[in-house]
Amino acid sequence: MGGGGCGLFPPLCIEQYCGERMLEVELTEHLFDLPRLDYFEAGNGYSGSWEGFNYRIFNEKENLRAIVWYGPNCSDKSEVAAEQSFSIDQEGLERIHQWLEEQQKSGRL
Repeated sequence: MGGGGCGLFPPLCIEQYCGERMLEVELTEHLFDLPRLDYFEAGNGYSGSWEGFNYRIFNEKENLRAIVWYGPNCSDKSEVAAEQSFSIDQEGLERIHQWLEEQQKSGRL
């Protein structure tokens, strides 16, 4: 029982029926769901994983730094496979999405 948009982001949302209630689900074009730019501008870091591919993004005041590693362990117990810095702006966040997807596709798993 799908619908149009949710009103907040009409081209990016759909409504899904789940039991007795409607859920709004934001759709993205990216494999990795990252926080919005203001989250990083506030100095926060973020990490995630997908099927043995792991990543962490952190604010270095002047830029955002992203690292990736593979396997079941945390970054402190693993070899960093790749790292790169990005500008702290919307373009930089978009480049992080692209870079993570490239790293995941070329992974060692």
